[in-house]
Amino acid sequence: MIRQLVLNQQLRVLVCGASNLSVDNILLRLSQPCPSATSPIPPIPLTRLGHPARILSSLTSHTLDSQSSLTDAASLVEDIKSDLLTLNQELNNKDKKTRLRGSERKKKWDEVRELRKDMRKRLGGVEKEVLGGKMVVLGTTHGAGGKVLDREEEFDVVIIDEGGFIKL
Repeated sequence: MIRQLVLNQQLRVLVCGASNLSVDNILLRLSQPCPSATSPIPPIPLTRLGHPARILSSLTSHTLDSQSSLTDAASLVEDIKSDLLTLNQELNNKDKKTRLRGSERKKKWDEVRELRKDMRKRLGGVEKEVLGGKMVVLGTTHGAGGKVLDREEEFDVVIIDEGGFIKL
């Protein structure tokens, strides 16, 4: 059904499941060629939301983190991270002779705050760029409610695996 929505109707689909394993099973099937197809079907551009440690290792290349790291802007984010690490080491210096004090220390903390703000902004832009080019985004119901999809992402169809009814 997801393949038909994407390939035949060019609809953007958000696919959610109750657990990481259920989402990974759907991702596994979507990332492989369709076995019943008589002619080759183009691959579907897709992304898996969630922490890479909770996703099957064979599917890591489909994660938002992995795909984000391959963008041009990701190297700039890495540079900011290394600058932050250097600043934090300077601020956490325990040596009494070289330890920063007073206005110097305040300046460094201000710089850390600005770098963190810039990093969050740039990381959000990288994630938006990656997600914008994907026709299918997969994640748990909890993960789909996070800040990543809160950045004006729109979908034509939402599919929730293992949806159920509660009798009142």
